[in-house]
Amino acid sequence: MTELISDNRKAEARLADWRRPSLLVGQGNRTVNFYERSWSSIYAYIKESEVDACYRVELRQEVARLTVTLDIVGKHPEARESPTRPTLVNDDTQNLMNFAPAESTVWAYSEGTRFMRNISFLFDRAAIAALENDAIKVAVLTPRLLFFDAGIFHLAKLFEAEFEGCTPLETLYADSLSLALLIRLVCLGQSSIPALKIKSGLSSRHLKLVKEYLCARLGEAVALSELASLTNLSRPYFCRAFRNSTGLTPYQWFLHARIERAKEHLNEGILPISEIALLVGFADQAHFSKVFRKIVGSSPALWRREVAK
Repeated sequence: MTELISDNRKAEARLADWRRPSLLVGQGNRTVNFYERSWSSIYAYIKESEVDACYRVELRQEVARLTVTLDIVGKHPEARESPTRPTLVNDDTQNLMNFAPAESTVWAYSEGTRFMRNISFLFDRAAIAALENDAIKVAVLTPRLLFFDAGIFHLAKLFEAEFEGCTPLETLYADSLSLALLIRLVCLGQSSIPALKIKSGLSSRHLKLVKEYLCARLGEAVALSELASLTNLSRPYFCRAFRNSTGLTPYQWFLHARIERAKEHLNEGILPISEIALLVGFADQAHFSKVFRKIVGSSPALWRREVAK
């Protein structure tokens, strides 16, 4: 068995350092594809590996890391808290997950694995600490190995979809996904999360304030924390209250507002579609057209022609 060692001892010395993943490099494990994306408090990467030999690896990470198996050929690798103590697997699925808190060590063994495709998330310490300000009780985090959670897997697939395109992940969308993933992760095993159980909406004054704020910044990046601060609410409480009031998430409402503003420009018939796309905050015309078709049901060009008749 080949022994591999991966150690990020100085992962938090600089911001760039903690975003460097611990990769398995050595005989028996070959990375064939690697894709990465990062935001203010979370770094995600997809790694595809071919395995042609048994290996053992000691993984150390200075920040918390969650790894979700997206695809696997052969036997699933085993993760252990101790190199001599096997981990009991209770979930019958190939999409197993492993979570290791900051400054923890996890041992991984592979015997019979031929191919792996994983998505991993590295979390800034401050991102986890900030949950306390969001009225989310963060329990003492311990390694959680070879488990499965449907909510986490759903969020991981949403992140995976963002790797397929070339457009940058919208700040508001990234903030919302990251927050949902963090809350789901740190609250595993909790029967109830009060901040997520509210049924009331925003006050009419707060709702008007948030909508005006978003409409004034259609072409800009807007952070979830900005919107929550307008209402003096925690981020998860704000998200739930906003959805209760509008039927949409803040990001969905923001997209619809952009499309409505784009319709105004299209109706005027002055600006080319490529300029309108940039004006209302889309990365390019292709991204704008994709979202426009999804919401409106036709392309911007066709909609403009129909309105002009």
